[in-house]
Amino acid sequence: MPEEAQEPRPRVTPQPIEDELHRSYIDYAMSVIVGRALPDVRDGLKPVQRRILHAMNELGMGSGSAHKKAARVVGECFAKGTLVSTERGLVPIEDVRRGDRVFTEGGVGSVKELYEMPPRPLMRITLDNGLSIVSTRSQKVRVVTPDLSFAWKEASAIEAGEWVVLRSMFAPFHTALPELTPFAGREMRLNRNLAYLLGQFVSDGWASREGERIRLGFCSSDRQVMVRIQQIIRDEFAYQPSIEPKISTVDKNRTLFVVRISRDAINQYLVRTFDLGAAYASTKSIPDQILRAPRPVAIAFLSGLVDGDGSIATSRRTIHYGSVSQSLIDRLQVLLHHLGYHAHRYTTRARPKRALLNGRKVISRYPFSSLEIRGDEAIRLSRELDLAVQQKRRRAGAMRRTARPMQLRSDIVPFGAEVVFPTLTRAHLGSGWFADAEGRKFRAGIQHVSGRKIRYSADLTSRPLHLNQIVEWGILEKLRRIGSPLAQHFDFIETADLTFVQVKSVEAAPQDVSYDIGLDKGHNFTANGIVVHNCLGKWHPHGDLAVYDALARMVQSFSLRYPLIDGQGNWGSTEDEPAAMRYTECRLAKTAEAMLEDLEKDTVDWMDNFDGTLKEPTVLPSKFPNLLVNGSSGIAVGMATNIPPHNLREIVDALIILIDNP
Repeated sequence: MPEEAQEPRPRVTPQPIEDELHRSYIDYAMSVIVGRALPDVRDGLKPVQRRILHAMNELGMGSGSAHKKAARVVGECFAKGTLVSTERGLVPIEDVRRGDRVFTEGGVGSVKELYEMPPRPLMRITLDNGLSIVSTRSQKVRVVTPDLSFAWKEASAIEAGEWVVLRSMFAPFHTALPELTPFAGREMRLNRNLAYLLGQFVSDGWASREGERIRLGFCSSDRQVMVRIQQIIRDEFAYQPSIEPKISTVDKNRTLFVVRISRDAINQYLVRTFDLGAAYASTKSIPDQILRAPRPVAIAFLSGLVDGDGSIATSRRTIHYGSVSQSLIDRLQVLLHHLGYHAHRYTTRARPKRALLNGRKVISRYPFSSLEIRGDEAIRLSRELDLAVQQKRRRAGAMRRTARPMQLRSDIVPFGAEVVFPTLTRAHLGSGWFADAEGRKFRAGIQHVSGRKIRYSADLTSRPLHLNQIVEWGILEKLRRIGSPLAQHFDFIETADLTFVQVKSVEAAPQDVSYDIGLDKGHNFTANGIVVHNCLGKWHPHGDLAVYDALARMVQSFSLRYPLIDGQGNWGSTEDEPAAMRYTECRLAKTAEAMLEDLEKDTVDWMDNFDGTLKEPTVLPSKFPNLLVNGSSGIAVGMATNIPPHNLREIVDALIILIDNP
C-alpha cells in the first residue's frame, strides 16, 4: 500500500509513570479537599452538614417545634418481621447480618451497615393481592409511572390504585440443607422429611401441655398422611409412634387418625429447635429455618400444609390454604411469592356470634384469612407438591389434564397497552410496514400463539396487556427491530422476574422500633417481595455513624461558638461521646433557620441527591455569616484547614464599617 494511502497512526506521547501518578494524586486530593474538608465559603458548611440541616428542615424540625429523636434525621426504616430476600433465604430484617447478599431490583448487593431506630409512627401499605409492608412515613417504594418507567415514592405520598414493583427471587444456587442442633449425638439437618412434618404440624398439629411437659400431636382424616408422619419420625428419630383411630366428635361416621409423640426428648427437641411451644391456631407461623431452606425443602413444607388444611379445586384450577393465624398467612404469602407463585389473599372478619361449622356450634374469635393460587401457577405448583392424601393427588392430576390458557393479574404490565400500541402506531409506515433501527423496511404484524392475527384497533389500548402477550404475540421482537427502548425495558422486567400489583390501601400503623440496611452498591432491596429503597438518609450517602457524629458537633457548644442545632439529652462532653441516637433529641436552632430562610424562593441552585431521586441545595442562602462566626476546620489528603471563630457582634460592627467605608 502506498505510504500516502495509509491511515494516520494515533499519536502516542511517552509519559513517565511518576508524573502520571503525581498528577492523579493531586487531582484526587483536590476533589477530596473541595468536596469534604473545605466548607463552602458562602454558607460555611461541609456537604454532610448542609444535608443534615436541609433534611431537618424538610422534616419540619424548626426551632418552634418539639424536639424529635435524632435517629429520625438519620434514616427511615421497616418494622420488625419484614422479610428480606437474601442468598441464604428469606430473613427477617432484624436478623440480617453484615456480609449478607440481598436481592435488589435487578441484581444482588452486599450488606455493609445495619440500623435500628427507636419507636416512631409507621404506615402500612397493603396491595390488592394482600401483600403488605409496614414502614416509616418517608420510606420510599418503587412505583410504575404512566410512561412505564420506574420511580421512587414516599409511603406517605402513595395512594390507592398506584402500581408498585415486586420481585420474585428464590436463590437457585441455595442448595445446602440448614444445619440443626444435634439430636442424641447425631447430626441433624432440615431435610424434606422434617419440612413435611413441620408443614403438617403447622396445619393440623397441636402442642398439649402436661405441667412443664409439652407433647406434640398430629391428626388427619386420611390414614396415609399419618403413615408418612410415622415413617418420618422413625427415620429421623429412631422412634415409631402408633397410629390411633378416633371417631370424630362432629361426624360419628367419620374416622380420624392421630399420631402422638410420647418421647420427651423428641418433643423437647422439636419445640426448642423450631419454637413450637406456643403453637395455638391463632399464633402458628412458619419456622425461620423453612424460610432459609432450599427450594425442595420449602416445597416439602408446602406439601405438608396442603395435605392438612389445604384444598384443590379442579374446575376452578385453584389451590387454597386458610388459617386464623395472620402471621402464618403473612409469611406464607411472601414465601410463595419468592417461589414464583403469586397468591391472592382473602380475609373474613371474626363472627362473635355462634355459628354452625360442620354441624358443630363454634364462636369465631379471629379473622380467617386464605390464600389462593390459580390457573397455570396452580398447575405448576401441583407438579411440585408431593401429597399423601389420595383425593388431593387425584384432583391435582385432573387439574393438570384440564389445563387451558388463563391470564393472571400478576402478569399484567401496568400502562403497557397505553404505551406500547401508540409506539408501534408512530413507527408504522403504512400497509403493515416498519423500518428497523438501520432503516431497512420489514413487514410484521402481531398474532396469537395459535397463529391467528391480531388486528390493531382503538380498544387495544384500553385492555390489560400481559407480559406473556408482549413476548408471545411478537410485540417484543417488533420493538427490538424498530430500536425502541421499550424492548430493553421489557427484557429487564422479564429477566429480573418483576411483577406489578396495585395498592389497595395506605393507613397509619402503631409506633414501633424499625430497621434498615445499607448496601455496598445501589440503594434498593426487596422487603416482603416489594422493591424498596434502603433509606438511611434521603439526602446523604454516608453511614449513620458519620452522619450522627456531624449532627452532634452542630449541637455541641464546645464544638461551635453558635450551635446550629438545638439538642436535648446527653450530647457528650470534651471527654465523652454523646449517647446513642435513639436516646437524644434535636431541632433546628434559630441560627440555622436564618441560614435556611428563603430557600424555597429559588435563591440558590439545586442538584440531584446521591441517588438521583431528590433535589438538594448546592448551598444555603445563609443570612447568618456562619463561616466567620463559627469558623471551620478540616483535614484531607495532605492538607488541613483551620478558620477561627469570631464574635457575632464584632462581625456585625465590622460589616457596618465596611458598608459605610467601602
